[in-house]
Amino acid sequence: MAGRYVQSVFWLFAFTGLGVGLLKITTPRESNIDLRKVMTKKLPGTEKKSHEVYNKNQQFVNVLQAATESDKPIWRMNKEEIVREP
Repeated sequence: MAGRYVQSVFWLFAFTGLGVGLLKITTPRESNIDLRKVMTKKLPGTEKKSHEVYNKNQQFVNVLQAATESDKPIWRMNKEEIVREP
């Protein structure tokens, strides 16, 4: 009976230690974050892509705003009822 308790405590400490170790290994450091920011700024076409992503997100927000102003649910709205551009 005592052997089971010892075994349970052992596995408790083992898995807790494993979790803490993985947390320490996978937590990003400030130097890694700064390095990734610099690397992504140097990539060609990142400004164009970020602008395109912003436009798509803005269109989605416009669709949601049009749906909130309407009495119909969004899945019953026609394309003409949805205002895509501000």
